[in-house]
Amino acid sequence: MSIRRATIDDLATLQALGEQTYREHFQELWTEPWLNRFLEQDFSDQALRHSLQDNPCTTWLLTLDEDDLPCGFAKVNWQATAPIPTIASIELQKIYLTRHRVGTGMGRRLLGAVIDLARVNGHHSIWLEVLKTNTKAQQFYTSMGFEYVGEIPYATDLYEIGMRVLVKSISPRG
Repeated sequence: MSIRRATIDDLATLQALGEQTYREHFQELWTEPWLNRFLEQDFSDQALRHSLQDNPCTTWLLTLDEDDLPCGFAKVNWQATAPIPTIASIELQKIYLTRHRVGTGMGRRLLGAVIDLARVNGHHSIWLEVLKTNTKAQQFYTSMGFEYVGEIPYATDLYEIGMRVLVKSISPRG
């Protein structure tokens, strides 16, 4: 497995992987028209081009399996406004793996790469939002040192779900 920074040349790969992974994990939360709108908002050519090429406040990491095939990604926002005022740090906005790679250790390695990147760039903490109903993801993040700090509302066209906000302190290397 390898992890590398995604570039504009990875746009089509991120689109396909983004749609695949989101559908694998969250399709049941939406009606098809609303799911398509959500995916268009996050993974359209325009959105990804801006995020990959024109936005220095965003970094994408791409995970490749042992056959050098893409199987996951992470998106870091370096200047996102946290939903809870006491958090002043970077946001891990997305971390997705294909369904058959969940539980293989790839998520730990990808999250570790994000944490290392944050540390190298001088950040002392990282925050994220996770669906309240996604207990497996919550268990994963807490096993990686994230702590619950609050909740925010979140809804799809079908459900009022809510999000939990988690934060992890990052100690400097030394």
